[in-house]
Amino acid sequence: MTLVSKNWRELTDEQELYRPFPSVTPDGSVNWINFKKLSFKCEGSEGECFKCLERSTGRVLAMKRTRIFPEARVPYYMIRELSLLKGTTHDHITSLEIVSLVKDELHMFFPYVDRTLDDVIYPTGSCEDGRVLPEPVIRKLLYQLLDAVAYCHRRGVLHRNLKLRHLLIQMSEEGNLSDATLQISDFALARATGIPGQAYTDEVVTRWYRAPELLMGVVEYSSAVGMWSVGCIFAEMIRGEALFTGVSEIDQLFQIFSKLSTPTLETWPGFSSLPNYQFEFPHFERRPTATLFPDASDLGIDLLAKLLTYNPDERILAEEALGNPYFFDVTPVLFPVKVKDCMSQMWRAVTRMWSPTPQHLALFHSYLRQTETEIWAQVEYLDGGCVQIVPPNFFSCCHRYLEFATVEKSQLQLLGAACLHAASKMEDLTYIGVRDLVLCAENVYTATEVLEMEVKVLNTLNFALLVPTALDFLNIYGRLIPPIEKKTSMLAHYLLELSLQEYQFLKYSPSVVATCCLSMAMYMIDGGPMSKDLANVCLYSWSDLQGCMMELQKLSSNASSNTLTTIKKRYSRTNRCEVAKVSPPESFDMAF
Repeated sequence: MTLVSKNWRELTDEQELYRPFPSVTPDGSVNWINFKKLSFKCEGSEGECFKCLERSTGRVLAMKRTRIFPEARVPYYMIRELSLLKGTTHDHITSLEIVSLVKDELHMFFPYVDRTLDDVIYPTGSCEDGRVLPEPVIRKLLYQLLDAVAYCHRRGVLHRNLKLRHLLIQMSEEGNLSDATLQISDFALARATGIPGQAYTDEVVTRWYRAPELLMGVVEYSSAVGMWSVGCIFAEMIRGEALFTGVSEIDQLFQIFSKLSTPTLETWPGFSSLPNYQFEFPHFERRPTATLFPDASDLGIDLLAKLLTYNPDERILAEEALGNPYFFDVTPVLFPVKVKDCMSQMWRAVTRMWSPTPQHLALFHSYLRQTETEIWAQVEYLDGGCVQIVPPNFFSCCHRYLEFATVEKSQLQLLGAACLHAASKMEDLTYIGVRDLVLCAENVYTATEVLEMEVKVLNTLNFALLVPTALDFLNIYGRLIPPIEKKTSMLAHYLLELSLQEYQFLKYSPSVVATCCLSMAMYMIDGGPMSKDLANVCLYSWSDLQGCMMELQKLSSNASSNTLTTIKKRYSRTNRCEVAKVSPPESFDMAF
């Protein structure tokens, strides 16, 4: 050893005898020397999956190699999955370990798990040979699933394809389910929601787990679609077979009706007004839920009934389900904390809501505030340490990219096109083709240049594309406080649009700007300082808002003379209550 040390000192001053291989090279490529391919697992429409060994750590990983299309480069479903998984840390959601996007290759590495819940229930691979899981195991796996779903819903994420094959199961010993751990995987169809809700595609969720509102053609759906899927998974664990096995959408719908009864205006208000409603629907009478699950406990049947409720507004939420008595029956070891205590804290904010708003709204607001702090702290390229506020993902991509990279003035339009292309992939119904972007710019740049810039943006931002905006907060606050007049709401949106164009507002976080715009609108219409309801919701004091409020007062006073004619023209229309014509007060006394 002495000889080795002497020779080493003669060769180098380095203290380390060896340095592990990095998994990714400086240019972002996968360092294949550090990986050993163990086996090929499967191939699907999205690409191939391999089992591999990371030599430097000894970890066994699953590698997904995704097809890259020349016309659009990174597929929209991959951008969504990566952006949603980035920053996600939860015991029951699969983690994204490594991602590499270079040239025409996209590789993703996840912890390798060799079985799914489908493999557990159907060990022979036949749907006719399923096994019924013991209730303690069902209770444990269902709780873990709900915990992960609640985490997603708090973050405003809809998975939209929950099914057995997307639920990974880890066991310490083969066949021993007593210590099984469940993880949600495959976020290819996942979607980040907004407030208010948007129109989404209804071509989501595998048919057997699809909520009735999707089958009825609803496109403005909520997190309730995921809770129906959870109910179907719960039922399948109890029965050892799927509850609804339709071979078509109409067959799936009729199977649901035959087992749960045909909906009525009492069980589902507005059912007859849904897009796919037919007067000729067969009528099935309701029968006790217990007849479908003869071996289930009363508490289990009660929870199932709440998960498989027709009316999405009345369907139980994941947060509520976690506190259901079913989980307190015989297995307190599942819960490291008192769930009831946690629930009472979570719902304090919810009790302030005066309208039939989804109950996860307050939790979503809490998540946005946390994310706002984390994301905006990174953006420091503006003079004076300003913090950038952005309207949706397009602006977020541009401004955050400029923090990390220097872009020549001649390339700014190209950057904008690339960011717009990437941001549009996050939407369901508004994808913008790269050729359209080239035509709009009169061929200043080529489609290839746009796609190459998009790859640079995605790598630089590490696929973290989702950030909260001032509009998100304004819409949330408008729903968490007692209802306000349409004119007040329109004026708040008008002030917000004006503020987004002004440099001096860049140093304030989105929630601060939104709070000030709404408070200013209420003051200009009603003449009073910030209401207690808004103060309780936004959790800001006057000292937190004073600087932004003063800037907003100047903006409001000078609105008639600024050059933002497009915004003023839009808000001078009757359908927007002509709020651009509202005269600012002669003096402001808004302290509270």
